[in-house]
Amino acid sequence: MDLKLQGQPILVTGGAGGIGSRLCRRLADEGAIVVVIDIDGSRASEVALSLQSGDCRNAYGFEADSSDPTRMSEIVESVRHATGREIYGLATCAGVVERAGFLDGALPELLRRQFELHVIGPAVATQAVLPSMLIGGGGSIVHISSSVNGHSGRDLFAYSTSKAAAAMIAPSVVNEFGKRGVRAVTICPGRVGTASALSRAASSADLEAEMLSTQVSGRWIDPDRVADVMAFYLSSCSEGCEGAVVDVTGGNWTSYGRVSHLGGVVSEN
Repeated sequence: MDLKLQGQPILVTGGAGGIGSRLCRRLADEGAIVVVIDIDGSRASEVALSLQSGDCRNAYGFEADSSDPTRMSEIVESVRHATGREIYGLATCAGVVERAGFLDGALPELLRRQFELHVIGPAVATQAVLPSMLIGGGGSIVHISSSVNGHSGRDLFAYSTSKAAAAMIAPSVVNEFGKRGVRAVTICPGRVGTASALSRAASSADLEAEMLSTQVSGRWIDPDRVADVMAFYLSSCSEGCEGAVVDVTGGNWTSYGRVSHLGGVVSEN
């Protein structure tokens, strides 16, 4: 399927991460102008250079904290100037799992960090791209939440609460700008086999078995499959899906339902 992304500028925050880097490659394969944004500037540059070494000639790497509105606006203007195009797409992939129980003194600070990363960052990035996107007649925004956004697990109050809040960004954007051509959806990954998740699972065979116990397939979700889904929703092929919440969970909710059977096990995106 041609996703019709040729020459379209798309920003990917967390673009050097396990899911973000795969999405950047997928978008490059579609001919998009890929803007890799990551808190680790050297890794962002590495991903952009790897894309340029293939068929993609339009890839840019930027160091940024996506919760910094000044920096995000600077990146948007840099891309507009360099490409002569308005921003067409945004994917917010930055995320990390941090754990703390209610008796842990670190919980208040952890809550602040998780909301900064999973809610404020995506909201600020959205705010930065919208003016350009509206000038261009619309576009697509895809936010990553999590399969645990509707419940929690052991020591995951901060993570799951921040991810539940993140799931409200896309419908809010659509309610405000849907009639002006802006699409937005939320992707909720399950047990994705990123390097960080596999490394954690490798510490214990029992832990890996627990992490995969709710997977109908009994396997990790390939990060490339998550990238495929995100690329589709970044394209105009997804018209009519505005505000959708899309599970990419390996079928775990098919057998278990959206209840807290997870015992504190979540994806690490």
